[in-house]
Amino acid sequence: MKIIFIYYYQIYKSLHSDQHARRTVQKNWQILDPNYYRFQIHVLFGDAFEDDENDYRIPNRYVKQLAAAFNVAGAYEKFIFIKKEN
Repeated sequence: MKIIFIYYYQIYKSLHSDQHARRTVQKNWQILDPNYYRFQIHVLFGDAFEDDENDYRIPNRYVKQLAAAFNVAGAYEKFIFIKKEN
């Protein structure tokens, strides 16, 4: 599962870079790009929360895995290692 999240992060990163380049050209050089698009990403979970012992809603293990995978993928990209918080 972690490998799939990292793969999706790499796709997101390349799409975001492309959209940023197209936006920069339009904004700074006033060149109309017919292929310009606004990039958004949404991650859907059927149930992203679970109850703890005090009946508070907390993120479940899948949400935590996703957050950890994005941290790992970002660390590989920038060579920054993020301290894990509990």
